[in-house]
Amino acid sequence: MVENRNNRLLNAKLNKYIVPGIMMSLALQLGNIVDTIFVSNLIGVEAMSAVTMSLPVETIVQLTGYCLGVGGSIAAGNMLGKRDKEGASKLFSATFIVTLVVGLLFSLIAFPAAGPIARFLVSGDGVLTTYTRDYIRISLLGAPPMTPAQIEFYKRLAHGLALQFGPNCEVVVHDLETEDVDRSIVVIENGHVSGRKLGDGPSHIVLESMHEGTANVHDREPYLTKTADGKLLKSSTIFIRNDEGKPVGILGINFDITLMKAFERSLDAFTGTGGTGYTEPEPITKNIGDLLEDLLHECEQFVGKPAALMTKDERIRAIGYLDRRGAFLISKSSERACEFFGISKYSFYSYLNEAKAATDDK
Repeated sequence: MVENRNNRLLNAKLNKYIVPGIMMSLALQLGNIVDTIFVSNLIGVEAMSAVTMSLPVETIVQLTGYCLGVGGSIAAGNMLGKRDKEGASKLFSATFIVTLVVGLLFSLIAFPAAGPIARFLVSGDGVLTTYTRDYIRISLLGAPPMTPAQIEFYKRLAHGLALQFGPNCEVVVHDLETEDVDRSIVVIENGHVSGRKLGDGPSHIVLESMHEGTANVHDREPYLTKTADGKLLKSSTIFIRNDEGKPVGILGINFDITLMKAFERSLDAFTGTGGTGYTEPEPITKNIGDLLEDLLHECEQFVGKPAALMTKDERIRAIGYLDRRGAFLISKSSERACEFFGISKYSFYSYLNEAKAATDDK
C-alpha cells in the first residue's frame, strides 16, 4: 500500500518536472531543424553549413541557460520544501536577474567575438566563414550588419554584372561593419582585373568610409583608379544600406579601360586641339600593407617634403592627413608610422592628439 502510494507520488513528480524539461529540449532542437530548413531553401547550402558550424556556440549559450534555470529551480525547490517561501522568492528573483545579465553579456560580446570564433570553427576566410560569423551574431545579438541573405544577393548580382560586361569588369562587395579591416572583401568577380581575391583588404575609398562612419557618405560617380601593374580602371562606388539607412557595405565596379584609353589617345593625336584634362587615377592595392605604404607616400606629397626632413608641425599635419584617410584603422599602422617618421610611440600619439584637436577647432 505504502509502495503504491510512493510510486504514484513519484510518477506525479516525474510528470510535473521531467516532462516540461523534455518538451523544452525538443523545442530547442526543433528550432535548429527549422533554422536549417529555412536557411538551406532561402539562401543556400553554404549558409546551411554555417548553421551547423555555429552549433557549438549555441550549445554553450543553451547550457549556460540550463545551469542557471535548473540550478535555480532545484535550490528554490529545496527552500520550498523547508517552507521558506520568502527565501525561494528571493532566490527566484536573483536567478532571473543573473540570467538577464548573462544574456546581455552574450549580446555585447556577439559582435566583436563572432569573427574570431567563426575563423576558429571554420578553416580559412571563405564564404562559409562569413556566413558562420553572421549566424553567430544573429543567434546572440539578433541582427548582423550584412546578413547572409544580403551577401548571397550581391554575390548573384556581381556574377550577373560580370557576365553582362565581360572579363574586364570587376565587381566587388566590401563589408563596412567587419571587425577585421584586413579582410573586408566578401564577394568578388573577375578579381584578376585588380589582382584581388575573397578575403582581401579595402581600397582607399573603403578605408575612408570605415573611418568616417555613417555620416556624410555618398555614392561616388565614375572616377579613375589604377592597379599596381598599371591598368587604368573606370570605377564606381555604391553604398549598401540597411533598413535604417546605415551604410553596411560597398558595391564597387571597376572596368579595365586601359586599351580604350590607348585608342582614345591615338585618336586624340588626330582630332585633339590640346589640353587632355587628364586626372591622376587613385591606386587600387592588393593588400592592406601596400595600402598603408601608399598613404604614407601620399602624406609626403601632401606636406611637400620627405618624412625625414619634416619639422614637428609638418609631422603633425602629415599624421592628421593619415588619420583623416583612415590609415590608423589598419593593424600595426602606428608602429609603421613611428618607423616612417622616426619618432617614438609617445611622440606619435601626442602628434595625433594635436592633429585631432586642430581638426576639431576648425
